[in-house]
Amino acid sequence: EKVELRHILNTEAIPSMRSLLSDLDNDVQQIELMTNELAKKSQEFRELYQVCEDRFLEESEISRLSDFLTSIPVPDVCEQMTSDFPSLYESCFAESQTITDILTGFGARVGPLKSMIRCIEKICLRPEDGAHANHLLDICRGSLTCESIEEMIGAIMRLLASPIVETTRIKDRMSEPTSSGYRDILLNLRAHGSDIIFE
Repeated sequence: EKVELRHILNTEAIPSMRSLLSDLDNDVQQIELMTNELAKKSQEFRELYQVCEDRFLEESEISRLSDFLTSIPVPDVCEQMTSDFPSLYESCFAESQTITDILTGFGARVGPLKSMIRCIEKICLRPEDGAHANHLLDICRGSLTCESIEEMIGAIMRLLASPIVETTRIKDRMSEPTSSGYRDILLNLRAHGSDIIFE
């Protein structure tokens, strides 16, 4: 009987158990693969949800910014005091340090005067204006980088509240970005007591 039992174990039971264990091991591996795949899909879903949420908040904030900008009163016409380019450029050069001090006072990074060649190119690109220079509003210019819409609104409010400058034009390229998708806000300003408009 012992010999017969050993024979049954060796020829039937043990191989069956080994096969069952092998099948079980395969099932465990499949479960692990499915679990990993599920975790991956779950992570992708969370990332997609976050992107959608961020996008919704971004568009909501941009809409709020646009409403804020349209509430700011600006003149109907924004032009330099002269259409004569040499006179305008000379005046911009003469007042460049004053404008630099104003811009840096607001934390802006100031760029060099726009080159004369680039200015002439811009004049030539607008023949409908009669090749005049009074639409060159960025000979003197600076830029301010903001980390959020809230920070951008705060920076604009500081400019509006300043007693040393007046806002002459606002161009909203946050709600209407360029063809490349670039977004910013362009503000043209003029220091009190000055005729030069800068950006």
